[in-house]
Amino acid sequence: MAEIYVFDMDHTLIENDCDVSWKEFCVAEKLAPVSDIAEAERFYELYLAGKLDFKEFLAFQLREFVGNSAERMNELAQKHFDNFVKSKVRPKALDYVKSLVKVQKRCVILTSTNSIIASPVADYFGIDEVYGAELEMVGGVYTGNLSGIYTAGEGKVEVIRKLSAESGVPTLEFAAFGDSINDLPMLKAVGHPFAVSPGAALEKEAKELNFEILDWKL
Repeated sequence: MAEIYVFDMDHTLIENDCDVSWKEFCVAEKLAPVSDIAEAERFYELYLAGKLDFKEFLAFQLREFVGNSAERMNELAQKHFDNFVKSKVRPKALDYVKSLVKVQKRCVILTSTNSIIASPVADYFGIDEVYGAELEMVGGVYTGNLSGIYTAGEGKVEVIRKLSAESGVPTLEFAAFGDSINDLPMLKAVGHPFAVSPGAALEKEAKELNFEILDWKL
């Protein structure tokens, strides 16, 4: 077994893309225009193809955070999870994580989704550590900008290396779980890579690199 287990979130632990469902939630709550749903889906397709302009995407994705407090956004994030995400939790993923938590293995979620939206997912899985896009706050409210690295692609590798340095656990003793080609750098950076119900591009790489492939689909 590995010492530290790192899980991507969307389409790995849950049958959902939270960046898309967040916009669906915001439209339902009348916090965003209906046109945002199609725009969110467009960005998601670009993400799957590895062609996403992250700066453009973040300006769109974080619009509802601007000028709001952490308390307000945490409340909305929990409501988003309850109404749009909870039903899409993958039982096989939940059982797997619970089995690790039971034997006190260190588990973390590492996602490109911001940590506010990701935190209710982590709480449901019993995971104490969430590494997502961290958002800047000024004067007690969000600005809509990042406060650190963007935790996608090579950004995930940077987080894993930092965790390794801080814990003294070599990356060879890390396990990582991801579903898309964007997770390939993360999977290649650890000693125990798992491709979870992977998309076609990642599945091809996973077979060539002899990654273990898991099926956690609903």
